[in-house]
Amino acid sequence: MKRQTAEDNREIEFLQNADRQYETDNDIEKRIAAYESILKKGTRWNSFNFHLSLVSMYVKTERNNEAWGHLNFISMQFPGEYETQKIRHEQFKILKKEKNYLNALRTLSVYHVLYTNTPKGSIFDVEKFIKEGKTTAKGLGLSDDQFRALANRLNYSAHKYPNKEKDVIAIYDSFAKEQGLV
Repeated sequence: MKRQTAEDNREIEFLQNADRQYETDNDIEKRIAAYESILKKGTRWNSFNFHLSLVSMYVKTERNNEAWGHLNFISMQFPGEYETQKIRHEQFKILKKEKNYLNALRTLSVYHVLYTNTPKGSIFDVEKFIKEGKTTAKGLGLSDDQFRALANRLNYSAHKYPNKEKDVIAIYDSFAKEQGLV
């Protein structure tokens, strides 16, 4: 047990050293390689936030397919609701960057509603959702009123705690169909 704990601590320290080295040399490829060497083989400790950092590095270096693949990998390793909502938020950013607005807004909807199921969330923040999704909604051709109607529909659903991802997707898909987006 002590040997395992020591190994776990060495892995964490290795990743933290890679972060410090990056601050010095700005060599993101070296930092990615360090993260991959630890995270791709799997860890016994909760490495979720390190995985999200690796995803951010992939996105920063425009390796969106690797970022998406890694998000799929960590969704299997960390199937909890908290982790799922974080993963959906990262997926939203990728989809938005790729101008896949229909799926981006669906994913953002899932993120915001699932966030209400977490201890930090508890309520659906309509204004935060609108602020974060405004450019995505405009990219879809939605008016401010149409987008607010979606936000209000999601807010209503979010009060039916707890919400499941499939429920949010059904609400979004119904809205998209009504608006002629699909």
